[in-house]
Amino acid sequence: MKNITKDGLAIYKGSPVKIVNVDKKIDISLANGEKKKVRDKDLIFIHKGPISSLAIPTDLECDIKDTWDLLQGESVSLEELAEFLFGDSSAVSTYNAYLHLENGLYFTGESDSITCTSSEFVSEKIEKEQAKNAKAKEYKESIDRLEKSTWCDKDEIILRDIETLAYEQKESSKVLKGLGIKETPVDAHRFLIKIGYWKPEHNPYPGRMGVSLKSTIKQDEYVESHNPLDLTYLKSYAIDDEGSKDPDDAISMDGDNKVWIHITDVASIIIPGSNGDLDASAKGSNLYLPTGTVHMLPKELTALQGLGIRDVNNTLSFMVEFDSDFNIIKREIHLAKVSVKRTTYSTVEDQRESDEFAPFYKIAHILRNRRAENGSISISLPEVKIHVDETGDINIKPIGGVESRNVVSEFMLLAGESAALFASEHNIAIPYVTQQPPDAKGAPETDLASMFVWRRKFKRGEIKYSPEPHAGLGLECYTRATSPLRRYSDLVVNQQIRAFLLGEPTLNEEDILLKVAPSIESMRTLTQCERASNQHWKMVYLSSRKDEKFQATFVEKKDKGLGIFLIEDLALECSLNLKTELELNSKIFVKVKKIDIPTGIITFSQC
Repeated sequence: MKNITKDGLAIYKGSPVKIVNVDKKIDISLANGEKKKVRDKDLIFIHKGPISSLAIPTDLECDIKDTWDLLQGESVSLEELAEFLFGDSSAVSTYNAYLHLENGLYFTGESDSITCTSSEFVSEKIEKEQAKNAKAKEYKESIDRLEKSTWCDKDEIILRDIETLAYEQKESSKVLKGLGIKETPVDAHRFLIKIGYWKPEHNPYPGRMGVSLKSTIKQDEYVESHNPLDLTYLKSYAIDDEGSKDPDDAISMDGDNKVWIHITDVASIIIPGSNGDLDASAKGSNLYLPTGTVHMLPKELTALQGLGIRDVNNTLSFMVEFDSDFNIIKREIHLAKVSVKRTTYSTVEDQRESDEFAPFYKIAHILRNRRAENGSISISLPEVKIHVDETGDINIKPIGGVESRNVVSEFMLLAGESAALFASEHNIAIPYVTQQPPDAKGAPETDLASMFVWRRKFKRGEIKYSPEPHAGLGLECYTRATSPLRRYSDLVVNQQIRAFLLGEPTLNEEDILLKVAPSIESMRTLTQCERASNQHWKMVYLSSRKDEKFQATFVEKKDKGLGIFLIEDLALECSLNLKTELELNSKIFVKVKKIDIPTGIITFSQC
């Protein structure tokens, strides 16, 4: 029984206890008066007693360093250590000696064989303890500052703990818990704004969604096209928004009945399985944020392959020929070289009646009517482009309103259809874009309210690996092929067609599925990130315009007198309790009532 005696002092689970009775099991009394029966092996017996109380002082003074020096090379018992430290071996002294043994700085071993630790060990442990104490002191000082809603550079480490939660990269925050604040991303976001660590305009959504804002791929080796078809004699135009930096498509008229759609031959550089290909697959597409574009491919590649940036560009060019009634009679795809002039939608719109651009409008009108006859459904809802410059100035500009956009769109749809038909005819595995027809019959009216409600009737587009109709576009088959600088699935289509045209092996359906799948998931994330980021910057924009009036269109009536309105100039939905009965498409004026950027909630009131 380890010489355990009644009324002696022992240690049980790190705390002092009194021995009440000794039998097969030991009766002990805890400091709180609780009685227990325990096994002798669960106890560390340190003093025979007798003891009357467990309220043992633990602050006895001693010169532990001198004792440590004195006992170098010696082995002593716990009671002997108490004698050296405190001058006696009473229960109180022995318990305090035990605490020094447990501390482990100067002494080590069991109660019957205690030796001194080495000087190296003592120095190292003291150094670690001092560092720990200094860190604890800094932490407390940081917490004190944060409680006063202020911070300094020393607080960066613990602020990152809060920031990580705000980015939804973990589920808790020790710091917020210590401050008595709810451990949620929204509360973390709100707190970081409150103390000024984040500005209200700080956009957390790329971080929350794990979207990289850096390009990491290496430039791949350029592969020259084999005897590209010389189309430099054509007047080819890359038509984009003003300031566009990644022109990857252009269009040409070739006489009165033949058109060309040219797509930059980026597949000549980003070949399947290369570094650039794998990285582009992971990214999925460009990420368009109000603060700038995060490119799927290196910026230097745009300078090399962007149409119209160099005098001559290599392209994957789609030719479509019409008969005198503008029925399509021939389609071809070629690896080509073209000379492209860059221009803008507004410039083309201003010259739409010119000999240079009028034929494009005519062909586009015919193509649009052809799709309409096949059941295409066109919905036009407000869109805006948000730009935040380096000074933080926010500009929100409506998109649309010019027919030249629709012209370019029709030519790109024609190229996508041609690519899908070509791949289907030649058994080239590619990702097709399909869509089932909506359950509703007919087409929406052209008013805003009708189109707003009708959009919910569309079925989600799907990626499939065999050709099927795209009901919304009115096409028997379709694939995306016109933006290989910006979207990975387009790049894959171009890689496959390019390989076929060169007589090289193409990937099979299973390989294409494995190749494209990661990019599809990435694109969903990027789309969510773009939407959340745009909403964020709209809120930042409105937070400084709380007294400004905005025109809103009544587009849908909900239950309990709730109405949904569209602020067209901002492409922003808002809900209001209707003060009076309104006809759909009625206009009212609204202003901001409340904005909460961390939650993403904005409330309007009617003026």
